[in-house]
Amino acid sequence: MTPIEKPKKPKSAWGKKPFYMAGTEKTGEYVVVVVTPLGRIGYRVLGDDTFRVRLEPSDVTEKLIAKLASWKQPDKEQKRFSTVIGDSEGSQDNNPEKTLKGALLKGMRALIVRNSELMRVNAEAPEWARKLVDEARYTKGD
Repeated sequence: MTPIEKPKKPKSAWGKKPFYMAGTEKTGEYVVVVVTPLGRIGYRVLGDDTFRVRLEPSDVTEKLIAKLASWKQPDKEQKRFSTVIGDSEGSQDNNPEKTLKGALLKGMRALIVRNSELMRVNAEAPEWARKLVDEARYTKGD
């Protein structure tokens, strides 16, 4: 008879630093808001009223591609989605902060299973961003 072993905790796809997101430029300037079994999402400030939202999935699926169709899609080199908010190149965005929150919410809804407790919220993320996690968890999206 083999002894019963304690189940091992699943290893994070992001190692011991789940809230560190280097980005393409390896700057580490992203604020990761939430990590779930399906991936993680963060944002960084690019300039005055300009932000980039980045979603790093644990796996790229057709469903995720469809949900984030308007975002920059993953390629062979980089497994991530991203979108720029308040881009100065002819942007019609009158409220970049509101649009940032909307993009984060959309990405969170793609990563969070409704009512799921299987996630880690970054306690160091701004309060407004942490509140979006609950909104994503308990409300339906588009």
